[in-house]
Amino acid sequence: MTNFFSYLLLSLFVLVSNIYASNKNQKKQELKICVSGGYIPYKIKLTNGNWDGFDVSIMKDFANYLNKTPVFVDVEWASIIPSLVSFKCDMISVGLVVTPERLKVVSFGNIVYENELVLAMQNINNNNLNYKSLQDLVRDNKVISVAAGTSSALYAAREKLNIMTYNGFDAPINALLTNKVDAVLFEIHYLNAMPENISSKIFILPEKVHIEKVSAAFRKDEKKLKKEFNQFVKKWSKTNNLKIYEEKYFVNDKEKQKF
Repeated sequence: MTNFFSYLLLSLFVLVSNIYASNKNQKKQELKICVSGGYIPYKIKLTNGNWDGFDVSIMKDFANYLNKTPVFVDVEWASIIPSLVSFKCDMISVGLVVTPERLKVVSFGNIVYENELVLAMQNINNNNLNYKSLQDLVRDNKVISVAAGTSSALYAAREKLNIMTYNGFDAPINALLTNKVDAVLFEIHYLNAMPENISSKIFILPEKVHIEKVSAAFRKDEKKLKKEFNQFVKKWSKTNNLKIYEEKYFVNDKEKQKF
């Protein structure tokens, strides 16, 4: 009888251990990715709770490469780096611009793609004839709106531009349309994705302001995941996925957008 109970206890111990190991492995199959929704066409949270967008598609490819399930953790843009540092996620999604300021806090993976930083103004008062470049705005001491915490804001601060800083992605555009500022500084594809009621009122200055290098970010002590990401980027860059996603998301014809 003693042997029977010993065998039973041992069996229960093995069963509990297996369940614990199974649950532990299941948790390891999740890749928690910090994102900030509302930045079309890069990161869009759909009405059904799913995520779509250019950067989201790349992150889904990375999770698939790791054989993990992507879990997108939606955080406010201004708190995206603190969220990573405080372990609310494993990494920040592709889409974060590499800047000297951010390099002091986080570690970036290899560059995935480049973006163009551009200016937009209202289509009034012959602005399209009088303003072609950033230098033209600086010459006339024009006020430029930027979104807090974005690469636009960081670039404008470094260059000591005459700026007004707003929280969120919509506020800088609203400031432009309500004549609180003279121009807005943003990434070109975000401006191209504006709805017709906004895009018809603005124009993008022809001269680009700055070329930005874009990647994903990691905690500085997260060596393994960063290494895996760099290996993924090396292989992924040889596929046609970048071109496929560019054609899907970076279009001027709003009817072709897949949102």
